[in-house]
Amino acid sequence: MENELERSSSSVSEEVDQLAVNEEAKVTLLSMSKWMKFLSIMGFIGIIFIVFTAIFFMFGFGSLMQQMQQAGNPMYAFMGPAMGILYIVIALVCLYPVMKMYNSSRKLKLAVLSNDEQALTDGFQEMRKFWKFYGIIAIIYLVIIAISLLIGIFSLIAAAF
Repeated sequence: MENELERSSSSVSEEVDQLAVNEEAKVTLLSMSKWMKFLSIMGFIGIIFIVFTAIFFMFGFGSLMQQMQQAGNPMYAFMGPAMGILYIVIALVCLYPVMKMYNSSRKLKLAVLSNDEQALTDGFQEMRKFWKFYGIIAIIYLVIIAISLLIGIFSLIAAAF
């Protein structure tokens, strides 16, 4: 089994050494890098809106909640700042993949325009980190959905008895 893995990895290594990027692939990479740059800039703009929303929750919405707190529930006073902190955390989480996409687009464009193999490798590594991040987020999301469904089912069962 180990010898088979070694042979497989050495044959892959030989194939990679012979890999060449033709003109059609370069055009595709250049086009892809432009779209990645556009989407990353849109992501940065979205993050700015999230931060403005956080500021609104911390300061503007907080005063509204304080007025509501005077009318009744004292927990309303903490709702604005708590939501603001939540939005700041969301902005920070969103920043990582947007940075990876932007860096990947920059490096892929550099690789195509200057025929720089290291820049191509770096661009693909940044892209790998981007997709790995979204894969982890997808797993976390599915786990949260599964836990929510189980809590819902157990709540229904408990309410029935």
